[in-house]
Amino acid sequence: MLAIGNDAVKGEKVDIYNPAVHGKHPLAGLRLTNTTDLHLLQGPVTLFDDGEYAGDARIEDISPGSTRLISYALDLETEVAVESKPEERETTLLQISKGGLHAKQKISRKTHYTVKKSAGHAKKVLLERPVDPTWKTVQPAAVETTRSLSRFAVTAEPGKTAVLVISEERE
Repeated sequence: MLAIGNDAVKGEKVDIYNPAVHGKHPLAGLRLTNTTDLHLLQGPVTLFDDGEYAGDARIEDISPGSTRLISYALDLETEVAVESKPEERETTLLQISKGGLHAKQKISRKTHYTVKKSAGHAKKVLLERPVDPTWKTVQPAAVETTRSLSRFAVTAEPGKTAVLVISEERE
């Protein structure tokens, strides 16, 4: 392989947690922004952290100014536990019409994400959830949404536990 570009690009280290990928540990990742004037073509890349090998990844085509999220290794220093609380139902409307009783209910659910970072330094963890059009996220707002995923951010400090509660509802 030949290097065709030798320009610096902007990157932010993040962890990416998706329970469909790994149930306990997030992937170490990088939010890569193409700050060059060149189109970066798809292919393999090797990542180094402070001069040491960190992992390998494959990037898609990235046009100038675009951003991509790539993962390159499993972060064994960070653990995520997911706890889904039972749904709660609340009747919001009762109506008698044409001899029938019609009820309208609001259903709410909460999912608790507990993130624990055992060593190293503080790191932003992106929690990925599939987009479900039947549910509306009440809080917190997603930091970004793709066609199929919503991403929520939490910062994990070493030796401390961070908790993010995602509340959703539907009628």
